[in-house]
Parts: sequence; C-alpha cells; structure tokens
Amino acid sequence: MTLPPGGTVSLGVSRRPPPDDASGELLSRSKLGDGEKTWGFCTSDGGAAGTLKEGDVIGIALDFTDLPMLFFTRGGDPLGEGDELAVMRIRGTVYPAFGVGGGAALSVAFAGDSLAHTPPRKCEALIVGQDMM
Repeated sequence: MTLPPGGTVSLGVSRRPPPDDASGELLSRSKLGDGEKTWGFCTSDGGAAGTLKEGDVIGIALDFTDLPMLFFTRGGDPLGEGDELAVMRIRGTVYPAFGVGGGAALSVAFAGDSLAHTPPRKCEALIVGQDMM
C-alpha cells in the first residue's frame, strides 16, 4: 500500500451492483462501510483505520459461520481494539471492494500462494462464488 499524506484507502466487501445498475455506481453513491450494501472502512474514518501507513499488509477475513463475520488484520494480527473494525452480521453474496484517493495505491492478492500471511481461523483464500440454481 502506498499512502501519501492526504491519501485515502477503503477496504471491505460489497454487494454486486444490480443488473440495471451495471455502471458500478453502487460504491460511488454510498461510502464503503455503510452497513447496508458495503462493509469495511476508510483510512479517513480515524481510529485503527487511521493508523495505517505505507507498506502495511492488510488482510480481509470473511467467515459466515462465526462472529464477527468480517474482520481485518494488519501484518497477520487483528487490526483495531476488540471488535472496533469487525462486522458482526452480513447476509448474501459479497465481493471484494476497495478504493483509493489522493494518490494512494494498492496491490491486491486473492490467490492462496500470493497471500503474504496465512488466513486466520477457518478462513481460506478467496473462492469463486457459484449459483446453486
């Protein structure tokens, strides 16, 4: 992660834009982490999210079988105090979501071999969702 002064990074998960809104406007209309269509944080939110710095490796873990369902790590360790950045309940299919602003840059990894740290608890590398119908 490259995070210059004034730069922002948003990380989390989001619902896919509905077919009639395939323009991708979903995230531009609602801040990442609104708790309805997106869950996550932005470095401009302050708290633990505001302590991120250039070079940090952030993990996003999603586990529908345990609480919290969504949580974040920095360097393989939990990010934030207690459940500060954790999300207790998410329903339905979600997708990785991230954004940058003010000159910030991200490098992302989804495959197991390219992850910098072992996924926590019962989590694994990202898997491709499949419709069951």
